Amino acid sequence: MDGKLDPSEYNRMKDINDRELAQIKHKVEHLQEHGSTYKKYIKKDVPMLENLVSFYQKSNGEPEGF
Repeated sequence: MDGKLDPSEYNRMKDINDRELAQIKHKVEHLQEHGSTYKKYIKKDVPMLENLVSFYQKSNGEPEGF
């Protein structure tokens, strides 16, 4: 390779990068609008894990909602 990039190769690489960039931007917009499920896990599930023994001891063995 002589270090020069053929215009068609450049355009092909640019198209690939433009598509990937558009997908990433779309994903970021979606996360900003709807939030991440990780926030839910951190807010609700992590505190439960900190007190897992207490939750277990208070449980009656019945599935929740019955």
